[in-house]
Amino acid sequence: MTFIIRKIRRRPNGQEVVRDQPVLKSELTVGRATDCDIYLPDLRVSLNHAQIEAAGTSIRVVATSDRPVQVKNKLGNRFVFSHKDQAEVEIGPYQLKIYKEEGSDSIVVATERIEEKTPTLQPEDESKLFSLKKTLPGKRSSAWFLTVLAVAGSIFVPLYYFYTDRKADVAEPIQTRADQELIGIRSDQWWLSGEMSTAHTSLADNCNSCHLNAFESVKDETCLSSGCHDSLRNHADTTDLKTAREPLSPFGMMLRQTADFVGKADMRCASCHLEHNGRDGIILTTESLCGDCHNEMDTRLADTDLINVGYFDKDHPNFRATVVVEPDRQNPLTRRVSLDENPTSNSGLKFPHDIHMEAGGAVENDLEGLADTYGFGEKLVCEDCHKANTAGALFLPIQMEKHCGMCHSLGFDKDPETGYVRTLRHGEPEDVVASMRDFYNSTAAVLFESSNEVGGRRRPGDVARLRQDRRLVDALVGADERSNDKIREIFNEGGACFDCHTIVQPSDPESVDYNISPVSVEETFMPKAIFHHDSHDNMDCVDCHDAETSGEASDVLMPGIDNCLDCHRGETTVNFIPSNCLMCHEYHDEDHVPFMTPAKTSRHAALWPSRKNDTADNSAIAAAMELSTTIAGGK
Repeated sequence: MTFIIRKIRRRPNGQEVVRDQPVLKSELTVGRATDCDIYLPDLRVSLNHAQIEAAGTSIRVVATSDRPVQVKNKLGNRFVFSHKDQAEVEIGPYQLKIYKEEGSDSIVVATERIEEKTPTLQPEDESKLFSLKKTLPGKRSSAWFLTVLAVAGSIFVPLYYFYTDRKADVAEPIQTRADQELIGIRSDQWWLSGEMSTAHTSLADNCNSCHLNAFESVKDETCLSSGCHDSLRNHADTTDLKTAREPLSPFGMMLRQTADFVGKADMRCASCHLEHNGRDGIILTTESLCGDCHNEMDTRLADTDLINVGYFDKDHPNFRATVVVEPDRQNPLTRRVSLDENPTSNSGLKFPHDIHMEAGGAVENDLEGLADTYGFGEKLVCEDCHKANTAGALFLPIQMEKHCGMCHSLGFDKDPETGYVRTLRHGEPEDVVASMRDFYNSTAAVLFESSNEVGGRRRPGDVARLRQDRRLVDALVGADERSNDKIREIFNEGGACFDCHTIVQPSDPESVDYNISPVSVEETFMPKAIFHHDSHDNMDCVDCHDAETSGEASDVLMPGIDNCLDCHRGETTVNFIPSNCLMCHEYHDEDHVPFMTPAKTSRHAALWPSRKNDTADNSAIAAAMELSTTIAGGK
């Protein structure tokens, strides 16, 4: 039995996107586990929620967890349908339509996420629901009672235990502290403004590690010299930071001067990192943190090279990609270019995306013989070659032997007797030339030796020996000419190297001293931004990357800001995804944590609802660190 899993997704403009995946099975698994045939990523769906079985002319839907499935507002653990019926099964926020495909024996399972709006409460409903008129005393008596209780609880009780605790150090320390723990009162915690953040949990019982003096705010020196954040730095000079700020109104200037007077200086660590907020974190994420400085910055910092950047959905310029200008294996020359200028990247490779993704093209025809071996679908898709690392931020490097060699052969000679195909070594041009010469020279020597054996005897005399040496020289010269012909064939049009690499032709037409342009492929075009592909796994690659119409490897297939604005807007938006500067950028310029690595993206996990807790791929992290260092040195 063949199932067709039809995934239906609707874009923000209402356009319907349909992708079919044929599965040759008699039963399908449905659930939140990633190894299920029908993957439904939602917490309302169990890991292995249900199973769809095809038996004869009927289809069974069986719940395989403690959560039932729903059919026509009826919950149950088992439903049976006929092939003639169109069953509509609801699992969590998803609807599965099951029916038989017209003109074939395949069963279609169409999956679509359906969102249900929660009815909004009316003002009169809220007033009735939250009214306390019938349950509490009047406002005046309640206010006096709570005031007295607050004063007694926050002043007298802590003072009492403060002094009794000091006496207990000498008299009865064990018994007194046991009583305090039983009552749940600790005198040094009553005036705390809130629970410590997760990052500072280890300091919860050691207040004076940050508060050096009583009734004095935490100073920057305490944070930067405590051994915790001594390697942390601002991303600009402090003087420049204050100069770049947007000018304040007279009232705002008065508040700033007052703060300086009472010891709460502006532009200190605690201005942006507010502790005692519990698990909400200590990082200030408001857009004004960045926008107040970077908006019209050139009017306040005349010598800055930075461009003006406003709020994301208003005055943010288009993205700038870091592209390779001159490829080099160790230190490629790069520059940052706005996507408005349609930049190109000189990677040293030739690769047309459109030919590989063309429907009905030569590549699609070749896939018919490779589908069973390599697991390809009806056509080549992005995921067949671009595999995300386990961190979900970057992609694993493309390897010729693994991704290209299945179609693009490096074979150059076939043994007529055994059918064995000898292949070139993928690497330096010198290795290719040396391998070709070694092979044809050794072949000529073997053939020469075999031709001299006639009945096991050789003709004696100097003339015969000289004639034999001459034949050996002729055989080696012939092998050298054959090697040169093969080398020219490989490095010119139609050859194994020419189709993918930029070939540097020899200055002498008779020479075979070919070379290949260095290959410099960007791990990421935007190393100064944070982006996590796992949080966008409900989208197709071509929704953002226009690979289907790209005919050159130099095309920079990065989406512009308009593409992101289809879903993301500023932090105060209602109908879009609220986005602030720290969703994509870091404030502190830390040398020991490169951009686009799980160590950095994990700090913003709360901003990505679908991020997976996978372990980072070490090779991909090393590549990202090397690339970040390269770009930082060339900017």
